[in-house]
Amino acid sequence: MTDNSICCGISAAITMGLWQHRLFGCFGNCRLCLITFLLPCYTGGKVAETVGQEALVHGLMWLFVPVGMIAHRVVIRPEIRASKDIDGMLVVDLFLSCFCPCCVLIQEARETGVLRCTKDGCTRMAGEPGAEAMERA
Repeated sequence: MTDNSICCGISAAITMGLWQHRLFGCFGNCRLCLITFLLPCYTGGKVAETVGQEALVHGLMWLFVPVGMIAHRVVIRPEIRASKDIDGMLVVDLFLSCFCPCCVLIQEARETGVLRCTKDGCTRMAGEPGAEAMERA
């Protein structure tokens, strides 16, 4: 979905390309927002896992902000964009990550479907170990 509105002086069409979830739509999923705000290392690790990276390594990178956050962005966000055929530039990714790190991480989590949080709770992606048990609960 391409949104051509202007937010904070940056055209959303440039910063978001074909992202299904808006960058500043992080409050559209309050549970995921809360989890990411309190434990960005958990969400960061889960997002990294969806593109074939080591969850523990990337999760730990979030503990060493801002160096880890930038390293995570350089590797993970371009992979998500490539897998979903989303336009974007590394420079814009880094800029957004410096000023809105939680919003960027939540956008990635929602795009990859890593944690599906609803009013009934959060579930893991289908096929992930333990996903069936979480869905039955």
